[in-house]
Amino acid sequence: AARASGAFDERRKRQAQAALWREIGDGLIDLFRADENAGRVLPGLESKVAAGRLTPSAAARQALEAFRN
Repeated sequence: AARASGAFDERRKRQAQAALWREIGDGLIDLFRADENAGRVLPGLESKVAAGRLTPSAAARQALEAFRN
């Protein structure tokens, strides 16, 4: 019934798209962690977030800015 209605094929398409974005995300995280600029600022940002002195979103923006430069 699911195959006849196209629901199965639609679910497979969504799964394939989700897998694509997981792979992209994993690759970007690997690039980010290997980046010299991001690696330089991350330990300090993580400490500030853990201490409650910086929000996670603000820290992420700063880390991404370091990565882009």
